[in-house]
Amino acid sequence: MRCVSTHDRSRSLPRGMCRSTLIGALCAVALSAQAASAGPLDGAHKSGKHEKPEKGLFVSALEASARESTAVSVEAASQTASADTVLSFFRKVEFTGLVDVYYTYNFNEPLTGEITPLRNFDVRHNQWSVSLLELAMNKAASSDDRVGFRLDLQYGQLAQIFNGDPLDNNALVNVQQAYVSYLAPVGSGLTLDVGKFVTPVGFEPTESKDNNYYSRAFMYALGPYYHVGARLAYTVNDQVSVGGMIVNGWNATGDNNAGKTIGGTVTVKPISKVSITQNVLFGPEQTDNTEDVRTMSDTVVAVTVNDKVTAGVNYD
Repeated sequence: MRCVSTHDRSRSLPRGMCRSTLIGALCAVALSAQAASAGPLDGAHKSGKHEKPEKGLFVSALEASARESTAVSVEAASQTASADTVLSFFRKVEFTGLVDVYYTYNFNEPLTGEITPLRNFDVRHNQWSVSLLELAMNKAASSDDRVGFRLDLQYGQLAQIFNGDPLDNNALVNVQQAYVSYLAPVGSGLTLDVGKFVTPVGFEPTESKDNNYYSRAFMYALGPYYHVGARLAYTVNDQVSVGGMIVNGWNATGDNNAGKTIGGTVTVKPISKVSITQNVLFGPEQTDNTEDVRTMSDTVVAVTVNDKVTAGVNYD
């Protein structure tokens, strides 16, 4: 092998390097460049040594994509199931609302805005007033879903008069009813309500849209409005239903003594258009006094003459 002398500068190699060494180095660089330009897959295809790794990489990519797609599908299915559950729940809930606005003029002409005596809810003289703004949610307990609830929110003058309770600092002045229900699988179904609910006593309902009169009779104004406690209701058959309750008293979310009031109700329908209801309330209602007991008996006879005419008699 012949080496190039060091004095030939135009064609010289580094000192001590022979031409075969240079050719080997150039070949190595050329092969490296070729592999780089071909890319990993191209080089593997030409050499024939990396076909299996190439397939493995492709399958791994497909598996990763499939796992990601499955995860997205599971998440979407979970969200859909959650949305269906929420929609299914609200399909069972009945929403109702009411806006009651009135104008009253007292011909005795007291000062504008003063309370008109002998009126129950429509009390402000010579002014427009919002008597009631009401929003209610009701999910009745049934054999398919035995847990239910009711929530009636109220605002306005009626709410202040109906729901006021100094014993509880008027904490529930904007809540007419708030209770949970359970339908026990006993006979035709025994319903238990716990919370705040309107009284079964009397002929007149509270909301003016359901009442035959916009004003209220004295028996309504002086009787109980609501109770806080627990009550039971049971339908014996198409003609007879019964109920009972144990409560703090009436028109009281708090209690002014250690005693409780007990109530009972029996409703009989001798014919489809006539109903007779008997209510009894019994319990101590004086402050810090459980000895003196108040008893109230309430009898209501309601007659549906036709779709447009109803009549009733209420005796306390």
